[in-house]
Amino acid sequence: MATLRTSGHPVLPRQKRAVRQRDSLLDVAERIVGEEGAQAATTTRIAREAGVAVGTVYRYFEDRNAVILCAYDRTVERIIDICSQTLSGLDTNITADEAARTLLRTYLAAATRIPSHAALLRAMRTIRSIEADFGSTEDRISSDLLIPFLTRFTGRDPTGDRVAIRLLTALLGTLVDLYLLAENDREAERIRDETEAHMLLALSRLGG
Repeated sequence: MATLRTSGHPVLPRQKRAVRQRDSLLDVAERIVGEEGAQAATTTRIAREAGVAVGTVYRYFEDRNAVILCAYDRTVERIIDICSQTLSGLDTNITADEAARTLLRTYLAAATRIPSHAALLRAMRTIRSIEADFGSTEDRISSDLLIPFLTRFTGRDPTGDRVAIRLLTALLGTLVDLYLLAENDREAERIRDETEAHMLLALSRLGG
């Protein structure tokens, strides 16, 4: 049976009740993907477990892919918030390399502690192109983490070097994704060490 969809484009809720309803849909989607994989997160299933009509899903999201992408972006935002707090608390007297290692390990630990993040990441990579990452969560990683870090620990404002920032974001993002999707602990440890080495090399090229 065909699903009845609401007319018009998805809306971004403003009223508290609507915000809670949309968040509830994302909470359900995140849990389903984390426990059973993205294929189980259909709009019908999400609506049923959230206790709403399926049309409510389409009020806020274009389709199931949009729900999954938004759920993934939310997990990244939580990780970024944790890292931002860590960054703001770092002693300015430590070296850039020490600060970078701390920030990387904080990011990996925060991502690992979110049970659904790796599953959402795997699903996201089948939906969103690398190019589309810029303008979404990758921009937050640049603006909220990399640029403040570089400004604070290299002594110069990197915002004018757009290419360097994009390359660093893409490099670290790809390596971190490989770490989170590693098949076993040994592989993850090797990828983490390589990520740290590449990060420090990139930092030195930026004047760190």
